[in-house]
Amino acid sequence: MGAGQNLPTTGAVFISVQENDKPLALEVAAQFLKMGFKIIATRGTSDYFHAGGVSSQTVNKVSAGRPHVVDAIMNREIQFVINTGTGDKTRRDGYLIRRAALKYNIPYATTMAGARAMCTGIAALKKKSLTVQTIQSYHSRD
Repeated sequence: MGAGQNLPTTGAVFISVQENDKPLALEVAAQFLKMGFKIIATRGTSDYFHAGGVSSQTVNKVSAGRPHVVDAIMNREIQFVINTGTGDKTRRDGYLIRRAALKYNIPYATTMAGARAMCTGIAALKKKSLTVQTIQSYHSRD
């Protein structure tokens, strides 16, 4: 919203994270599932989710060949992207994923803190619609 992007309230979330982010990513994925989102993840992340009891569909990394996550973004099959990573191959894949997300106006998070915050924001949007109000109107409620 504030950055000019609308957060989705339905659809699919793509998640591909580095190893040390997987425990928190599992929690976030479970929250998205509870809100009715579909989870799409790369092989390692998807395997971790399945082991943790969270269902997800597996998609190729860009470097693993087609069809891959950028194809899914271009086909409008993904509405939100969570992507963290390190290493040369991961960095190249991450760049291509973020570039596609920007091109197709899909919100994305590159940290788990950002992903958790956006998940919380989406949950708030699903509970009630948010409106723009002056700061004075918030203070007049006290």
